[in-house]
Amino acid sequence: MRLWNTPRSSGNRAASPRRTLLLVMGLIGSLALGYAVMATSGWLSGAPRIAEAAALPGFGSLSGTVASTTPFKAAQVFIRNVDKRMLYTVYTNAGQFRATALFPGNYEVSASVKALQSDVQKLVVKAGDNPKLTLSLRDPADNAQRTVVSASENENSADTSVRAEASYEEIYPPARAAT
Repeated sequence: MRLWNTPRSSGNRAASPRRTLLLVMGLIGSLALGYAVMATSGWLSGAPRIAEAAALPGFGSLSGTVASTTPFKAAQVFIRNVDKRMLYTVYTNAGQFRATALFPGNYEVSASVKALQSDVQKLVVKAGDNPKLTLSLRDPADNAQRTVVSASENENSADTSVRAEASYEEIYPPARAAT
């Protein structure tokens, strides 16, 4: 017993031109409708939106600018939590930086790029705060040269202890004339 009224031939028939045209038009119409829906929803708007994360309770954040008379591409900003002995490193984008989810406490912030460095700024970050800083890069050779003796500190080191800091003249006093 046959349930559908189909031809008894076992071979496939070629689709009629009218049926092919309707199928192609339906496909093009559904693609156009999908594009219109996506374009109005903002997914295809071309300009990405900046995701702003909600502030985490119990944490602070820090933002600011790094300025220099010498042009630079991206400076490293070192944010050192003195209390917890943690170092955060962020990079600037067009001179701006932002660090989020910082533990409350005392911080030392500095910036560097190639041979340029900024002075270390000290600040206190409290939960929910977002202090703004401005760091100025300069050539360290411009200032009086200080020599750090017996130090194991660098920006990538976990140990930041400094045993003595003195100027070159204090470490190597000028020779005295023999009498």
